[in-house]
Amino acid sequence: MKSIFNISILLLFVTLFSCSSEDSSNNNNVDPIDTVYPMEIYLDGEHIVLQNDSNLANPLGGTFGPDYNLLYGFSQSSLTGRPVIDRKVEMNLAIPKTNVVVGEHLFTNAIQTNGYFADMDIKIDGVVKVVNTTSGKINVSSIDPVTNLVTGTFELITNDGTNQNHTVTGSFEYVIVD
Repeated sequence: MKSIFNISILLLFVTLFSCSSEDSSNNNNVDPIDTVYPMEIYLDGEHIVLQNDSNLANPLGGTFGPDYNLLYGFSQSSLTGRPVIDRKVEMNLAIPKTNVVVGEHLFTNAIQTNGYFADMDIKIDGVVKVVNTTSGKINVSSIDPVTNLVTGTFELITNDGTNQNHTVTGSFEYVIVD
C-alpha cells in the first residue's frame, strides 16, 4: 500500500513538472502578435469590452493601405431599456509603419500621408450612426527595438454633424510587422 502511495505521489510530481516546463517553453515561442490584444477603449467614459477575436493588429493596413498597421476592434452588445437596442462600436487606429516614433502625434478629420489617425463607427440596430472624426492624438509611449512592441494611448473626438459629440480614449500595444 505504501509503494502505491509513493508511486502516485511520484506520478503527480512528474505530471506537474512536465506541464509547467511545457507551458514555459511554449510562452517563449509564441508570436507576440497572437497573444497581445492591442486595444482598450472607453467611449464617453464607458469601458467598451472588445470581442477578443476582433481585437487585432493588421500589418496589411486594411482600409488605410499597406503603409500602415491597422489596430481594429469591435464590441457588439444589447443596451437594456425600452426598447432594447443592439449597439456595435468599431474602433480603428492607423499607425504608419515607417514613422513610428515616441511622442504625441496630433491628427484632424482626414488621414495625412505617413500620419497617425483614428476613427470610430457606431451602428444602432444595424443602422450606421454618423460619427465623423474631428480631431485627436496618438501618444506613442514606448517602442521596443528588439521585439518591435509599440505601446501608447489615444484620444479621439467625433461629431455626428448635429449635436452629438463622442470622446473616445484608450490604450494600445501591438507588434510592428513589416
